[in-house]
This record gives sequence, C-alpha cells and structure tokens, in this order.
Amino acid sequence: MRRSAVVAAVGIFLILTICPALGGQALDVPGHVDRAIRLLLSPDRSDEQCTNGLVSLLDAIVQAAPAARLGGTWPAKVKAARDSVAGDRLGDSVVLLTDSYRAVHGKPFKMPASIRSLTDATDYIRGQLLSVRVLLDQGRADEAVRRMLEAAVMIVTPLEVQAAVIPPAA
Repeated sequence: MRRSAVVAAVGIFLILTICPALGGQALDVPGHVDRAIRLLLSPDRSDEQCTNGLVSLLDAIVQAAPAARLGGTWPAKVKAARDSVAGDRLGDSVVLLTDSYRAVHGKPFKMPASIRSLTDATDYIRGQLLSVRVLLDQGRADEAVRRMLEAAVMIVTPLEVQAAVIPPAA
C-alpha cells in the first residue's frame, strides 16, 4: 500500500512537471528568459509569439522576484499583468507594469533616448535580456529583475511616447 502511494506521488509530480498547463512550472527563470528572447526577438514573429514571449518574460520576473529582495507589492502587479497579457488584455497590463517599474526603479519609466525605431528598441531589449542570464549567474537577481521589467515596459509602451513620461496610476 505504501509503495503504491509513493509511485502515485512520483507519477503526479512528473505529470505536473512535464505539463505546465496542469499546474507545474516547466521552466526556470533562465528558461523563461531564453523563451522570451526566442519568441519576442524573432525577425518574423507573429502576434501570438509576441504574446507568448511577453508572458514568459513576466513569468521570469515573478519567479525571480523573491531572490531580488526588492520589497513591496510590485510582484503581485506583475503577476496580474501576466494574467492580463495571457488573457489578451494587453491594455490592462500597461499601468500594472509601469507602476511596478516605478516601485522597483524609484522613478517613472521613460523610453531611453537612444530608442528612435523598432530596430533600436529590439536591439536594446535583446541586450537587456541577454545580460539577465549573466546577472543571475552572478547572484544579482535585483539587477536582473530591473532589466527584465524595463524590457517588459518597453514592449508594452508604444514608441510614439518615447519622449513622454508615463504617469502613475490614479
């Protein structure tokens, strides 16, 4: 009887690990970052790939949040933004992510001055996300989260507002 329970427990664990839709998280933070890079930065990406890439990036931020020790309620907002993006409600995520950016960075988001085109933004985001793996290996989860969050906010911010500062939520 005891052996059957152990076998059943191991079987359930394997199913949950292999099938994230059933409740397990199949990817770790670097895995989510790699998936986000692959989906978001592909030259011939579809809207679905962009959505899935952003969801992976937000999953990485949420998973890295405890190690970052940045305090505050911003991880719950990132999780809510993730759920909004996954539910095809991108607009709902903008305020949540910009509020999270402000909480983590201590200032409102402003598009970097070097960003003048989609190519510039793509190159900048690629650099930010590629550096995350190195930062995580160095135990610098706080800086990794800051860079991932900046990339996420850049993704949901239209380029036309590059000179404007996003106002805080009311």
